[in-house]
Amino acid sequence: MVVFGGSVSFGRGSRRAWTEYLDEEMNISSTVWAHPAVLPNYFQSCMRRYLRPDTASVLIEFEPNLQAASCTNAVTGLVRSVRAIAPSASILFVGWPSLRLPFRACEAALERDLRQEKVDKVFASPLRRMANATAYYADDTHPNDAGGRYLAHAVASFLRAKAAAPPRTGSGAGTPSPPLPATAARTEEVCEGAGALNATARGWTLVGPSDQELYESTTIGAALDVPVLPLGACAAATVELSYTRSWRTAGSFCISCNGCMCGRRQGQWARAAHPFPCVSTLSATISTQTFKTSFNVLTNGSGRPCVVRLVHRSNKTRVHGMSVRRCVNGFDARRLRWNTSGTCARVCED
Repeated sequence: MVVFGGSVSFGRGSRRAWTEYLDEEMNISSTVWAHPAVLPNYFQSCMRRYLRPDTASVLIEFEPNLQAASCTNAVTGLVRSVRAIAPSASILFVGWPSLRLPFRACEAALERDLRQEKVDKVFASPLRRMANATAYYADDTHPNDAGGRYLAHAVASFLRAKAAAPPRTGSGAGTPSPPLPATAARTEEVCEGAGALNATARGWTLVGPSDQELYESTTIGAALDVPVLPLGACAAATVELSYTRSWRTAGSFCISCNGCMCGRRQGQWARAAHPFPCVSTLSATISTQTFKTSFNVLTNGSGRPCVVRLVHRSNKTRVHGMSVRRCVNGFDARRLRWNTSGTCARVCED
């Protein structure tokens, strides 16, 4: 079993993460991928790093981090990425409610979309109606040890009942959705944490433990040059960059490219979802979270190495890592709006 989650699954607020109690109660061993203050799309890229094709069960826990405007897209995007790698895996969404952030409207929409995706769900919603609910919380968001046991027991009870139930047949069967159809474009993906970016840093410092390294800068005009793996003389890629958003130390940085061209992702949603070329690190809530922005890269036939440059503009900037998805074939020139010509006027998009 594989678990994807935020700070609740990371173990904030308790001596042990709730998944450890689940492992004991179910007598199983799970692999947990969790990071504080992230949305589900934090794990959506590089899915082959986390899953194998024969993965049997996947648990998704992110309720306190979801926002009403994007809750359904954030979760269903991760579900579809899981299905693309492990099409036979059963998927369960685990909801742990925050006492501070209202989630009712989002929960209704999320339940509808999970049902359409044929994803099971366990919401610990009764806690909202309990007079002594605070006894299960270390703060207004994270479970304490009692809360961790409560959530683990709720999930374990559901999993046991599901395993004991006879398989359903017919049109109402709860079978997983079929794997997503392969697109015409084949991609190759390379994912690197900050410490493995092989970057040239001027005014940026690599900080943090070895498994959570990130680049940080407070120097205005500081440049971080990150080479993109060889794309070839005429190729396209989508680059995804993870960074910290904060309400305390919000800053900004700008993205440019040398030896290649950079462009905004296409679609009306791109401006809000993937800021480019300049990115504000101001969080919309009183929290610190890891976000991602994404942009297209196109080599211009010069044969020069493609380098992405990040320039710090204000306050503090933190960069966690970068992934590059190179389009190998199936380019679609209609998705590209740059004023270029020839065989390089093409790009690979989802």
